[in-house]
Amino acid sequence: MDETGDSEFYFVLRDKSRACKQQFRKCLDIPCLDYDTWLEQKSAEFNWWTSGLNADKSGPGSLDARLRLRPDIRDVVADVLNGLESALYKFYQIATSGPILFEENSTDLAEAGSQFRAADGTRPPSLLNYRS
Repeated sequence: MDETGDSEFYFVLRDKSRACKQQFRKCLDIPCLDYDTWLEQKSAEFNWWTSGLNADKSGPGSLDARLRLRPDIRDVVADVLNGLESALYKFYQIATSGPILFEENSTDLAEAGSQFRAADGTRPPSLLNYRS
């Protein structure tokens, strides 16, 4: 039996939040990115979110426990966390794949990067600036 009193309870949001934190750390550790304020800012915002909601914790005050009776909401949050983890994983793969990717896709990346803006109006880091 776990801290919620339910032996079948699974902390899916805790595990997904921790996986996202790990992916942020991997991305921030990429040597060719050196200092990337955009990615650091998004990582800090995510850490603030998880801390405020206890999303990466277990126990009765955790986000999992509070959404236990609302599986519909829990599933939406889990899907968002899955998407974030996947995007961070792809970012890491692209950033560490080497110069061949950049030469083949530099025009496509430049066009995509120039058109994208985050919800807060900031632009994500351009991988074109990080040729290895």
